[in-house]
Amino acid sequence: MDPELTFSPEDTGKEVVTAAGDVVGTVTETDETTATVAPHEAISPELLEQLGWDATERETYVLTADDVSGITEDTIQVGGTSWSQ
Repeated sequence: MDPELTFSPEDTGKEVVTAAGDVVGTVTETDETTATVAPHEAISPELLEQLGWDATERETYVLTADDVSGITEDTIQVGGTSWSQ
């Protein structure tokens, strides 16, 4: 992703997806450098591990610009430079 990526309030409510189209969760809050994500209820432990998120039952996780490979009008796609595949 663009190293100068910033998140905006318009990103709140967007689905977070993988390149394969798996829904990770929904953005609940943003600031310029992070997006807070409520995980999808059916997210697998394997996907949590790929994202570098712990598998404990957390209500939210945090994305940074390095975690993101693209932002569209409706989604934020994970798979950025810090994402371990």
